[in-house]
Amino acid sequence: MRDAEGQLLPGITVEDMGTKTVANDLDNARVWFDKVRLPKDAMLNKFADVREDAYVQTTDERMRIEVIGQRLLTGRLAIAEASPSRPRL
Repeated sequence: MRDAEGQLLPGITVEDMGTKTVANDLDNARVWFDKVRLPKDAMLNKFADVREDAYVQTTDERMRIEVIGQRLLTGRLAIAEASPSRPRL
């Protein structure tokens, strides 16, 4: 994403998400790609790959919607638990 001097490459934009209600110690950002092409060997391809212009699953393990949903739910529950508006008894 960056050149040897640390500058963003053309077509890549990065923006900090700013102050959040909780978890400000996490480094979150937004990233945009505009007409950026990457070589296939730069892909994060734990579950799938592109071979001869076709999507190919590379493992027996699938990234199921249930797994994605559980990760999202767990994160939201942790944020709710940390909320300063939660009443204390």
